[in-house]
Amino acid sequence: MTATPATHRSPSGHGFVPFSWRDRNIRDMQRGRFVRIREFEAPRDSNHPGTLLWLHGGSWISGSVDSWTPSLARLAAVLPCRLVAVRYRLAPHPAAIEDVAVVAAGMRSERPD
Repeated sequence: MTATPATHRSPSGHGFVPFSWRDRNIRDMQRGRFVRIREFEAPRDSNHPGTLLWLHGGSWISGSVDSWTPSLARLAAVLPCRLVAVRYRLAPHPAAIEDVAVVAAGMRSERPD
């Protein structure tokens, strides 16, 4: 899957910070379906393993990764790790929580030893 390159104004307000993001799926092995995620990567001087799992606001009933992408891009530009945003289902309850659990488990299985 190809990353989408972009730039965003730096947190200091001076210049632009390059970053990229890509959408992909994490497989839910129990239910035979996929949960979509958006991964943000920003160029860094050093390689820091680790991931920040972002759950957008909206009380599990509103909001989206798309509406948060500009803010997440700014955050990704200064984080020393990968940022993953979950495109969780908004209804019915507890669909969002189930989707987040699938992504967290999938990320753990992808982690290098």
